[in-house]
Amino acid sequence: IGTCGMTESQAIAKYGQENIKVYKSKFPNLYYGIFQMEPDDKPRTFMKLVCAGKEELVVGLHISKYENTEESNQKECCI
Repeated sequence: IGTCGMTESQAIAKYGQENIKVYKSKFPNLYYGIFQMEPDDKPRTFMKLVCAGKEELVVGLHISKYENTEESNQKECCI
């Protein structure tokens, strides 16, 4: 797990909901790129970028291992 800057909640408190844009992405972990595996079998990474203002200044970046489990879906909501 890696985190830098504000959480989404902190950014909303400081800049207001209307001034926050959040980008989320899930992708295969690059470590497994060279392995002959089905893409759906490769461990995935979750990334969340929190941006503020018209310029979409990055105020928070969060990344974690993502697995297709109910537990990881709950963690995702907390980031």
